[in-house]
Amino acid sequence: MTSSGDQSTTPPQDAADGIRYDDLTTAICLTAAGALHPKIRHAVRHIERHYHQKLTLRSVADRIRFHPNHLCRRFREALGMPFSEYLVRVRLKKAIGGLVYTDDPIKEVGYRAGFGGPERFSTVFRQWLRCSPRSFRSRYRYGELTKAVATEKR
Repeated sequence: MTSSGDQSTTPPQDAADGIRYDDLTTAICLTAAGALHPKIRHAVRHIERHYHQKLTLRSVADRIRFHPNHLCRRFREALGMPFSEYLVRVRLKKAIGGLVYTDDPIKEVGYRAGFGGPERFSTVFRQWLRCSPRSFRSRYRYGELTKAVATEKR
């Protein structure tokens, strides 16, 4: 893992069909329930509130007054994934919402989700979801959903 907050974390092998939201949802539920160490809970909340900003392991560690190596280890123990993977998952979840529920340009969706630029957004999106943001949007927003509605009307 890099301390630069680089979003090049490769997806887990089981992510071939897309993001596994159960891990992300578990982390969010643990945070809400207070089941995490208070400083890890603070780090998770900080990521969820500031995912659109430039976040690094060091900046979050400084925020919660942990050494970056200590945060890295505690984060992995508590959430079952490294800091950088959690950050990418949060950003992708936000981007997916923007793709499916808004008409905003894909470039803007990527920027708002915290990916530095359209190329970076597209690269990370393809690594994790095995398709481009554009094809994802057309498949889940217009394509499959529209086909299902059209079929019902016949």
